[in-house]
Amino acid sequence: MLKFKVITKEWLDNELVTSPFSGTVEEILVEPNQRIVEGVSLFILKTDYGTLRELAVIGVDGILETINIKERDTVSVGSLLAQIKNENVCSKSS
Repeated sequence: MLKFKVITKEWLDNELVTSPFSGTVEEILVEPNQRIVEGVSLFILKTDYGTLRELAVIGVDGILETINIKERDTVSVGSLLAQIKNENVCSKSS
């Protein structure tokens, strides 16, 4: 199985985890309210080509607020998988 690092998209105080592949959700490796740090694997997807991909986030440190999918769901590129409350917020000095 290949580990794939997912870059999240910032939205308000959350980081959105979207699918980089089309396929089927094989396994959810995390639970809501779980602390997420960079490199933690969140999901295992089986791509349309039959390859298993373990999805891990990069550049994120926070609490998993929402999981938007279930095991065996079919997802497409860009499907919203989860939302992480970002606690790694940099403050800007004036």
